Amino acid sequence: MTKPKHNAYRPEQVTDGIVTWTRKHFDMTKPFTPADQAEMVKMLMAGAPAARLESLARRIEAVADHPDTTIQMHVASIRESLDALSSLRSGRTATRDEMDRLNQADQQWIKVLILRDAIPLARRGAKFSPGRDKGAGGPVRRAIKALLTKAPGMKNAELWERVKARPPRGWTAYDNRVGRYIEGPTPAQVTSYSRFCNIAAEERKALRGS
Repeated sequence: MTKPKHNAYRPEQVTDGIVTWTRKHFDMTKPFTPADQAEMVKMLMAGAPAARLESLARRIEAVADHPDTTIQMHVASIRESLDALSSLRSGRTATRDEMDRLNQADQQWIKVLILRDAIPLARRGAKFSPGRDKGAGGPVRRAIKALLTKAPGMKNAELWERVKARPPRGWTAYDNRVGRYIEGPTPAQVTSYSRFCNIAAEERKALRGS
C-alpha cells in the first residue's frame, strides 16, 4: 500500500531564536490531494477551542450573504454550534462532547469551502485563479515595506510584533499552537511566519537596491 502523497502541504522548521519546532504549511496556490485535506483537518483540530471559535465566527460572516442554499444550511449549523459552545470563549477546557461538536463544525466549514471555491472552478474548468499582477504587493507586504522604509535595520522579530499589533485592515495575527501566521478576510489569505520573514528579506533587498 502506497503512502498518500501531499501536494500543497509540507512541514517546515520554525524558530524564535530559542526553540525550534515543526509547523504545518500549505501552499494555497496548489491543488489539494486527499492527503493534504487530511493534514488540513488535523491542523484545524489542533487549535485551542477559544481561538477556533473566533476563527469560525469570522469565517462564516464572510459567507453570510452567499446565495447558495446549501452553503447557508452549513453556515446555520455552524452558527448553532458556535452558540452552543460560546462558554468555551472564556478559555476553559472543553469536554470530549464539546470537542466533537467543534470538530464537526470545522468539517462543515471545509464543505463550505468546497462548495464556494472548488466546485465553481471545476464547473468552469479552471485549474487555478489568476495571480497578482507583477510588481503588485499584498497588504502584509505593504505593511512590512512601510515599516522597513522608516527603519531599515528593524529585525524580523520586531517587525512581526509591530505588524501583529497593528495588522492590515481585515487581517488578524495569530501566535498559537498552530504557529505564527497572519490571516486575511478569506481562508486562502494566510501568510505564515516563514513567508513573513522571506517578504521582509525581499523588501530589504529592494530598499538597498533603490
